[in-house]
Amino acid sequence: MLNNGIDILINGHIHDQEIISNVQGHLKCCSPQLFSDKTDLLGYSIFTFDNNNLSNIEYRQWVQRQRKFMAGRDFSGTESGICPFSVPEKLKDADFITQKLTSEFNKSMKSYSQTPEWIERILCTKSPNITTVEKGDKLDYIDIINKPKNYQVIAAPQFGLTCYSKYLVLKAWEIKKEKWIYFDCDSWSLSKAISEIEDALEEYNTSNLDVKCLLLDNWRNSLKDSSKIFSKLKNTFPNIPFIILSNFHDSVVIEGLDSEESHEGFEQLYLKELDKIGLRSIVKHFNEKQQIAEEDIVLERLNMDLIDLNIHRTPLNCIQLLIAFLNNFENRPINRSKVFSYLLKVIFDNPGNLFYGNSLDDNNSIFILGYFCEHLLRNDKESFTEKEFMTVTVPFAESNYNSTNISDLLQVLKQNQIVVNFNGFLRFRFTYWIYYFAASRMKISPEFAEYMFNQKHSLYYPEIIEFYTGTDGAREDAVKMIIDDLKGLTKKVHYRIGLKEDLNPFKEIKWSLNETVEGMTQEQLEENVQKSKLPDEIKDVVADKDYNSIKPYNQTIANFFEEYDVQNLMNLTRSASRALRNSEFITPDLKEELSESIFYSWKEIIRVLFLVAPVLAKNGFGGIGGARFHLSDEFPKEYGECLKNIVINMPFNVVNWYKDDFFSDKLIMLLNKYMVEFSDPTVRHIIALTICSGRPPKWQEAVNEYIGSIGKNSYYLGDLYTNLRYNYSNKHMAPKELKQTEKLIKSCWAKHKTGSPLPGRDTIAKVPDSTLPSRNLKDLE
Repeated sequence: MLNNGIDILINGHIHDQEIISNVQGHLKCCSPQLFSDKTDLLGYSIFTFDNNNLSNIEYRQWVQRQRKFMAGRDFSGTESGICPFSVPEKLKDADFITQKLTSEFNKSMKSYSQTPEWIERILCTKSPNITTVEKGDKLDYIDIINKPKNYQVIAAPQFGLTCYSKYLVLKAWEIKKEKWIYFDCDSWSLSKAISEIEDALEEYNTSNLDVKCLLLDNWRNSLKDSSKIFSKLKNTFPNIPFIILSNFHDSVVIEGLDSEESHEGFEQLYLKELDKIGLRSIVKHFNEKQQIAEEDIVLERLNMDLIDLNIHRTPLNCIQLLIAFLNNFENRPINRSKVFSYLLKVIFDNPGNLFYGNSLDDNNSIFILGYFCEHLLRNDKESFTEKEFMTVTVPFAESNYNSTNISDLLQVLKQNQIVVNFNGFLRFRFTYWIYYFAASRMKISPEFAEYMFNQKHSLYYPEIIEFYTGTDGAREDAVKMIIDDLKGLTKKVHYRIGLKEDLNPFKEIKWSLNETVEGMTQEQLEENVQKSKLPDEIKDVVADKDYNSIKPYNQTIANFFEEYDVQNLMNLTRSASRALRNSEFITPDLKEELSESIFYSWKEIIRVLFLVAPVLAKNGFGGIGGARFHLSDEFPKEYGECLKNIVINMPFNVVNWYKDDFFSDKLIMLLNKYMVEFSDPTVRHIIALTICSGRPPKWQEAVNEYIGSIGKNSYYLGDLYTNLRYNYSNKHMAPKELKQTEKLIKSCWAKHKTGSPLPGRDTIAKVPDSTLPSRNLKDLE
């Protein structure tokens, strides 16, 4: 029709409204549904013409809570619900694409009915938290657009990869008029991929040869038919770069990827967190619309809460905290459960212009949603229909004499993007919402809690444990089960690997400033592998000096971690760490028992790493329970030296894997106790490094005491010195913390040089400032 003189084509009968698309300079509008029993938003559009030219499209959206049509903000991507047009009689291809891409970008940015200003994001060639002198190259969107090539952009979940990818597509068109196409590969099959490729080409009115770059969001090699899909993409779009956007757990991001999810020929880039300037920009924009307090005060509070909660500086985390501040700016949340509680109270109480409608009681709403998430988990479901939601929740509410308006509740969830449309169904935008509501249900339903712990093995799901223990800080039932399971699993792994009890790979390694590290030899390391109960495949890899194939190594390691329960040990240790951090009000005996269980697990993890170190040295990277060792370019290429460097970096890696799950300022007394008393020196060292990373009140005194307890030429003193220097150079610190770190660095150096058991103020004052590294101020700000 558009090819035969029709200027404007309006069609419906699709599951999702689309504002415009372009076919040979004409206008095509896909209207929303006016009535349907499906889950899609309902509404209609009004076209306004001026002298035969389209002036604007006004969308009206059905709001169930008000029982009337209101401004269609979800359709238009604008606050007014109106999409304006300033176009000639025949819209140009560029106009259609610009408006389409802008609309898609704005929709992806929206969270909790907020559309924050875009903050420029930076990519880095080095993964975060690697202690290397060279920090890696930084790239902005201009660098990517001007020189596109095969990239794999990596970040933890909710970092903003989807928004970033749609921003790249928009900017590539605005700056260079290049057609970059974005695909969401979540739940892709081969047939679905083929269909979406065809739809995209038709939608852009383009041929495959005109496409200059593909962006594949949520791509995983574990997708069904992934190799066939990738071949189809390469054949359809030959000789153009692909940008893969990969969400991985924090521990993977910290140390790189193994070969299972890395891509040959793709350069890995890491999406960085927001800097202080980015935080200020978000605060400024939010505060202008909904005043919390003076900008500098809000900024400082936001920064403090991000640090104390051990969560990343991402736009989404910032928005969540800022909305929570609207509930009570004076009360500081102690964990993520409290943050979500404050956030939901603001949303359900309907302040200002967050959404239309009357208020809902937050506790009653969470009560109902907890039951519905129990339904989802018992049936292994993530997606659902609106009818299913109503069918499950309405009878439950009525039987419990709960007067919550269920239609209003669902509308609020959709309006605030907690529940979103996906392939004609509804689902929670982030899975952590399912876990949060399920945890609230577990607290009041012993039968459901027993089901989750026994049949769903929830002890091995850190987010469920985090939310469950964070509800009141007194979930002794979960803590006792974690202690029992972690003790048993640690013993099981210890027995299965078969390494002698008193082995300490760090005992003979000495401090090294400019000298060669001396201590345990390569032969001794490999001999321990042969004496262990490790699989013969790993022993053969270590014994074979000429075998040099990477992928079989990784598969062998992966099989070992699974069969020997190492992966389960890693996951359970993460759950235990979050439980300890949240459980403020359990008995002192339980706190100590849980702490000791975690520390013995750390000890066993170090022993496992020690055994697989020779394979890691040959591989260049490897995995353990979701965490990864990745050897940077600064690691020696020679096998023997590389092996020693891997061993030396083991405590640092364990700290990085667990510090965000484990650390809290409120644990400082407990940490001080075990940094002095725990039997294993390597665990004591990991505790000291964790304290240096978190810097709680009185941390300098605690670390000073540790310095006094270790040898002047020991590995532990040298490694503490190295880590303090890294923190000084790369971490955000208050002036007081910076001065404390400086004194501790000099104390380590003075003890090593003078042999003083614990250098005093006068001795430290004589240490030259040349022992201090430079501050990476550009990176920090």
